[in-house]
Amino acid sequence: FRSIIYQKKSINLNEQISFLFVGKDWYRKGLDIAIKTLDLLYKNGVDLNFIVVGCKVPEILQRNYITNILYLDKNENSDRKKLLNLFKASHFYFMPSRAEAFGIVFAEAAAYGVPVIATNVGGIPTIIDDGETGILLNLNDKLSKWQMKIEAVIRNKEKYELMSLLAYKKFKKVLNWEVYASELIKEIKRINSML
Repeated sequence: FRSIIYQKKSINLNEQISFLFVGKDWYRKGLDIAIKTLDLLYKNGVDLNFIVVGCKVPEILQRNYITNILYLDKNENSDRKKLLNLFKASHFYFMPSRAEAFGIVFAEAAAYGVPVIATNVGGIPTIIDDGETGILLNLNDKLSKWQMKIEAVIRNKEKYELMSLLAYKKFKKVLNWEVYASELIKEIKRINSML
C-alpha cells in the first residue's frame, strides 16, 4: 500500500454502482444484512453489482447482481493484484459486521479512497468517520435506513467524491503501517524514558 497514489473516484447513477465485501465468516461480517440492503437499492432502480470475496454466498442469499469469488491468496502475486484491482474498481466497501475488533480491510479500502459502509460496533468507529469517510449504522437500524443513507450518497456526486478523498486522507494520516510503527516507537521511547 506504500505506492498507492490517490486517483479521484466519482459516482454516476447512469453507471453501475460497485460494492465490495471481503471476508471469510459471512454471518459475523454481516453479508446477509448487506445483501438485504442492496436488494432495497436494486428494487429502487439502482443498477449495482456486489463482489463477495472469501466466502461462499449461501444459496438463499444468492442474487443475479452478485459475483462470488471464493478465495484470493494475498501471498500470491496474481491474486493480490486481483484483490487490489477490486478495491480500485469499487465505489463502496460494504461490511456491516455484527462483531469486529478493528478490521484492517477498512484501512485497505481507505487506501483506495473507497468509502466504507459498516456498523457502529467494536473498533469500527475508530476507523470510519460517519458521513465523512463512510457510513456507519447501528445493527438494529431498519434496512430502509441503511438504504436511505447509502442512496443519499449515491445520488450526491460531490458528497461521494469528498467522502472518497477524506477516506484516502485518513489512510495517509492514520490508517497505515508507517504511521502505526512511528507511533509505536514514540510510545516505546516514552515508556523507556520513565524507567
